[in-house]
Amino acid sequence: MSFFDAPIKRLVGRFVPKPLPPAGTFDGQTVLIVGGTTGLGLAAAVHFATLGASVIITSRVESRGDTAKRRIEEAVGPSRKGDISCLELDLESYDSCSKFVTKLKSSLSGPSVLDVAILNGGMVNSHWEESEAGWERTVQVNTIGTTLVGLLLLEWMRGARSDRKTPAHLVFVSSRDHLDNDIDPLFTGSKQEKSILRQVCSKDYWQGGFWDTQPNYNISKLLLMYTIEGMSELARGPDGDPLVIINSVCPGMVKTDIGRHIATSSDLMNL
Repeated sequence: MSFFDAPIKRLVGRFVPKPLPPAGTFDGQTVLIVGGTTGLGLAAAVHFATLGASVIITSRVESRGDTAKRRIEEAVGPSRKGDISCLELDLESYDSCSKFVTKLKSSLSGPSVLDVAILNGGMVNSHWEESEAGWERTVQVNTIGTTLVGLLLLEWMRGARSDRKTPAHLVFVSSRDHLDNDIDPLFTGSKQEKSILRQVCSKDYWQGGFWDTQPNYNISKLLLMYTIEGMSELARGPDGDPLVIINSVCPGMVKTDIGRHIATSSDLMNL
């Protein structure tokens, strides 16, 4: 692959998107979309609802979830076949992640009902912030919180394989940017922490500046790819076949507001 292959594919995908599957493809199925109130998640929710699915989105704020729910219903129109609902979830909070999965379980009749779970929530930060749990906030949301929800869902979804004709899907929205990391600073230099996770979350490690307006976004996605690899092994049954199919997807160049926190410092995020 040449240096220009990936940028060209991104541009082509941005302006010549692949067509959606035919109507009815997801009739009778239930799709969960974490982070479905704006941008990519909201567009995905509209697509799945258009294809016949019942859609569950999440929101950190109830009012935003209600607004997104109405927008999905209006976009799909009277031809909609499935239900649209919203549950509260803040990926920055361990307690919220746990309560969300508990609420999801109580709202569905069993794990076999959930056909697709898409973990799309994420953020980009231009300045160092510490989460309540003591980690850098981008890593807390994009890696730790997303991994926690993924593990809780996987444990629940695994038990439904015998009740399904095909395995359910657990999908992580990642980024090609995970390939662009320079990990040498993690193993060299004088400011070493006891673990790589502590290192990337350290304020001393923060590399932000004029040329790097989103320093921990790439590394958060790289760490997520490592956890996805580990979860893929946990998703296998005793015979090695997947009880749940785990995918990571890169949306390419799309219009989204994930960069709203750095829009003032990066013109690219306003395109």
